[in-house]
Amino acid sequence: MERYKILIVDDEPDLVAAVAKLISATVQADIISTCSPSEAIHILFKEHIALLLCDMEMPEFDGNVVLSLARKSNPNIVSILFTARAGKESVIEAINKGGIWKYLAKPFKPSHLIQMIQEGLQHYKEIMRHQHQLKTLADTGPMMNMVTEQAPPASPSHPVHIKKLRPVVVHPAAAVPSPADPLALTQKIDRRYTIVRLIQEGGSGIVYQAHDTLLDMPVAIKVLSPQFIRDGGSIAALRNEARIAMQLTHKHIVRLHNLQEYDGGFYMVMEYISGCTFRDILKAQGNLPLTTVMQVAGICTDAIGYAHRRNVLHRDIKPDNLMLTRDGVLKVIDFGLACLSHPARTNMLHSGTPMYVSPEEIRGETLDQRSDIFSLAVTLHELLTGYMPTANGARANDLAPYCPVVSSEIPEPIRPILEKALAPDPNQRWNTVNELDDALIKAVAGLKSA
Repeated sequence: MERYKILIVDDEPDLVAAVAKLISATVQADIISTCSPSEAIHILFKEHIALLLCDMEMPEFDGNVVLSLARKSNPNIVSILFTARAGKESVIEAINKGGIWKYLAKPFKPSHLIQMIQEGLQHYKEIMRHQHQLKTLADTGPMMNMVTEQAPPASPSHPVHIKKLRPVVVHPAAAVPSPADPLALTQKIDRRYTIVRLIQEGGSGIVYQAHDTLLDMPVAIKVLSPQFIRDGGSIAALRNEARIAMQLTHKHIVRLHNLQEYDGGFYMVMEYISGCTFRDILKAQGNLPLTTVMQVAGICTDAIGYAHRRNVLHRDIKPDNLMLTRDGVLKVIDFGLACLSHPARTNMLHSGTPMYVSPEEIRGETLDQRSDIFSLAVTLHELLTGYMPTANGARANDLAPYCPVVSSEIPEPIRPILEKALAPDPNQRWNTVNELDDALIKAVAGLKSA
């Protein structure tokens, strides 16, 4: 059995020694402890820490610093905050940033601490198991071959530079953009970014892989179509959505780095992901095993729930917006920015993806998190079966009433859960993605024990 490493960080030496002794006597794990937050940060980047026990208020600096850097050292780390003196604001900050898994107030019972640690290590084990299975999926031959064929990298010796107020010359070795936009939109962007290749183009704009010459790192640049920034109201909405999206810091959400303006146009600089979408995977494999789809569901509900708690809706959940990196990490893309693709109801119906859109969105009603639950359920159904949850796998037309029919191929314990998530009336659906995930976990557990 693999032994995980636990790091204890607290400025009280007696407490650190007592906790380390308690854990060593009851838990099969390697214990590392320190009273110095600075030393803790050094340890986090030197050792592979599975579980972190961290105090909040320490003389050197706030425990949130340690929690934040812990996530950077290991995005999957399970962090437990234990403290007696931390102010409410600090604890809320830790929770909102997603930096802690659970909170334990001092003084605590030794049995409670041990139970929490054992649950935390089991949680980490599950995360790593899911990570391994997704990595196996990412290594699937047909999928990676397809990605390579669809998106060949440009010759590194002939990059395309974005030059201000000068035309851009595209070398024949590079992927040539659509004639509809022969890099005309990008010719006035600052010299900081070097275009590598065209990734995709759609109703909301064109996405390029680029190189940030200032930070020496790959990025994705989305040049927005002019039709979405025609008036002051659209521009204000764009800036507001971008401001909110840039505050999302979750390991399974693609980061938006910046929104920049050029000569009346806009482009977004985003985290670059090397991999493929689950649409590509579906095309290559048809459908996915139940265990894999449940892993996707767990990760998506974690990421979506994180955004919902910050009042951010995705609005366009579908296999095309779920990416799997070459390392097997699932990332949700275009979070909080889908409204840029359809700022008005009519635009959405012509350029969006109605098959995944909730009935209330088609009716033009006010949306809440239950609309994302509907779209996620459609996506999970498609991943499980390879087709949409309708009688014939397709909607008659964009404006037709959508009456989802969950396939009989889906196991019985899972079927009613998806049916509830796909209810035409949002009041009959799960209230939160966490409720949906809890129901799926229980159903799968029942299947395993049957």
